[in-house]
Amino acid sequence: MDCDIFSPNALGGIVNDQTLPEFNCDIIAGAANNILEDPEVHGRGLLERGIIYAPDYVINAGGVIHAASGIDYEHSIKSAINKKCEDIYDTLLEIFAVAEAEGILPLEAVDHIAEQRLAMVEKIISLR
Repeated sequence: MDCDIFSPNALGGIVNDQTLPEFNCDIIAGAANNILEDPEVHGRGLLERGIIYAPDYVINAGGVIHAASGIDYEHSIKSAINKKCEDIYDTLLEIFAVAEAEGILPLEAVDHIAEQRLAMVEKIISLR
């Protein structure tokens, strides 16, 4: 089936050797964990076919942000949480830009960005 976005949200490993040639979409972006059966092989396969892959753990970040905030929160905190969730879009754009600029997969780009952010946090903590 032709579609713009394929969004797997329940089943992991949906992008695999058998399904990869069948995708006829521009983007794969879903909240299922481990969408790519083999991140290197199938991530590269999507790239070669011109299909953008949004890493599942970036897409899932909104759930983590809300869970970390607790259930009972004030309106001002709720607004801040919603803003952080809205920022996921900009994070994805950053990931895609880094991947394109460095000629790497989006999964590699997100890991690189995460490592940089963690190093910055570690440096801040060490200064205390």
